[in-house]
Amino acid sequence: HLLTKDLGHACEKFCREKGISAFVLFLAAYGILLSEISGREDFVIGAPAAGRMEKESREIVGPFINTMPLRLKVNKNGTVKELLESLGATVREMLDHQKVSLEEIIQELHLPRGQQNSLYQVMMTQSPVDENAFVLGDERMMYHPISTGYAKMDLILDFSKSGEDYKLRFSYGKSLFMEETIAFYGRCMEQILGQLIQDENQQLKSLSVL
Repeated sequence: HLLTKDLGHACEKFCREKGISAFVLFLAAYGILLSEISGREDFVIGAPAAGRMEKESREIVGPFINTMPLRLKVNKNGTVKELLESLGATVREMLDHQKVSLEEIIQELHLPRGQQNSLYQVMMTQSPVDENAFVLGDERMMYHPISTGYAKMDLILDFSKSGEDYKLRFSYGKSLFMEETIAFYGRCMEQILGQLIQDENQQLKSLSVL
């Protein structure tokens, strides 16, 4: 799903003015959507952390990513501002503990092991670079994501930026969701984002989500 340029610019302006990252804003919108379709206000999703805490590791080629559990609390009686502040603090706490492996957490909590992740079945990721920034020598390269045909989770939202455009990509289990439903979720995300940046003092229960 491609966000309109006007909405993308408005989201960036809002993030600059409020001193938050785009990840927190999109996470808030995703959390509100998940809360609405699940009927829950307290749940856990997966979110990736870069894993490059030491300065030396930033110069090394290769994946250091660690996917962490991220708790979302969506209090419908709270305001947009309160949700963004809460999520910002939660994300910072997650990043402070990004060296802890998922296996360690599962062992510590004595969670059962099976085919599914015992902590979360939903994720949100952010592509870390502008898709227009890929170059080889002097030639610009085109970013072309290739589907593996396999969904690692029940539902994954990845958002990325290509030039001035924000893109939402959903990966999902076809046994759980119809393509039309996922397209609908993309439109819902756009609607939620537009409302979040209008008035940070509005209550979440006043938002028109679906």
